[in-house]
Amino acid sequence: MIEPPKNFNLSAEQIYMLLGFASAFLSSGVRLMRDKENFSSVYAIVRSMIDALTCALLSYGVFLILHQYWLVDSSVLVFIGTFVGSLGSNTIISFVSSLLKKYIEKK
Repeated sequence: MIEPPKNFNLSAEQIYMLLGFASAFLSSGVRLMRDKENFSSVYAIVRSMIDALTCALLSYGVFLILHQYWLVDSSVLVFIGTFVGSLGSNTIISFVSSLLKKYIEKK
């Protein structure tokens, strides 16, 4: 197991959570670099950072739920945070929208 640095007083769970944040930001940067024509646009870079923040906060929420209620190992949660970050907020929004439309149509 990774031992936290002595001067930061962070638990292993907090370190894994921060790694999940970092992986979401890296995934968003890779998505931005894949779209080369918008890479130089300031708007695209700002949108990419907002997208990364959204994915990082989503992965943080998933981290807390899975860790608190189902006692999932922290190292697995880094993978889940990376997966959520690689999806991107557009994919997540469209997925949730489709679920909501199906739910609304049933009622």
